Amino acid sequence: MKNYQVLLWDVDDTLLDFPKSEEYAFFHSLKKFNIECTYEDYKVYSEINDKKWKLLELGQITREEVLVGRFRDFFEYMGIHHVDVTEFQPVYQDELGSVFYFIEKADSLLLRLKEAGYKQYLVTNGVVKTQAKKLKLSGLDKIVDGIFISEAVGYNKPSREYFEKVLTEIDANCKENILLIGDSLSSDIKGGKNAGIPTCLFIKNKEKLNQEQFISDIEAMKPDYVIQSLWNILEILEGKESYSWQNLKTKN
Repeated sequence: MKNYQVLLWDVDDTLLDFPKSEEYAFFHSLKKFNIECTYEDYKVYSEINDKKWKLLELGQITREEVLVGRFRDFFEYMGIHHVDVTEFQPVYQDELGSVFYFIEKADSLLLRLKEAGYKQYLVTNGVVKTQAKKLKLSGLDKIVDGIFISEAVGYNKPSREYFEKVLTEIDANCKENILLIGDSLSSDIKGGKNAGIPTCLFIKNKEKLNQEQFISDIEAMKPDYVIQSLWNILEILEGKESYSWQNLKTKN
């Protein structure tokens, strides 16, 4: 039985529902600039945004190219030329930080783990002003023992440098006693592997289990655990269930 004492939680799409917040921020920001868009247009933006963040994870573009470039590309796609993206961007970031939606009552889960004596930290890629505002509104900042936002750390997940800074700050005794929980193979699981710490993949969207590429990526990345509910983490910590990928694959 593993003796995990420290939990590193990803935030967006693990504890908080990012697509809901993104959709809210997208339409409320556009409204302030008198721009009308459809839900189909929003999906185009979301895909552009996701691709930009993936390129940042790979170190191929800068943070500024993500934050401003996503709207530059989207406005070009929409034929919007009367709005300055550098003016639109901070409005969007403010809206993005002004709303949150818990996944599976994640705050209750973290409170329970806190009461059980686990040390918990948030590890998230994002903008300090936005993430800090959202985490304060959600109350998560009062539950956890520390927050590591990539912009403040100076490195992004999944880089080894990011996790080296995190591990130095939390002063963990042994990497084997740390468990990283996140939804992203490319950011969280790869980051945990780079850092040499155990990882747990959270699959919020069950439809992904029907995607051959996703399954292939899991088998290549080899997370230590794969869960379909955040609350499964309790059984892992108590040693009641292994939640290995092989077991999940057999069940599905």
